[in-house]
Amino acid sequence: MGALVNLLITDQRQYRDQQPCNDVVINPCTDENNPNRTMLGAKQKAWFKSALQTSPATWKLWAPR
Repeated sequence: MGALVNLLITDQRQYRDQQPCNDVVINPCTDENNPNRTMLGAKQKAWFKSALQTSPATWKLWAPR
């Protein structure tokens, strides 16, 4: 979209960590609050952060899917 907009689209289904505790919500587990868990995955997260920092566009739009 030219120099005005950089549209960043990420896939939050394919690369994300698995649900903590096997998706059991009754009993909390230690993995639930793990700060290393990610919705994007390490490779996609690195790409996203780099794209935000290096984009010369006026606006950066993020479209998570």
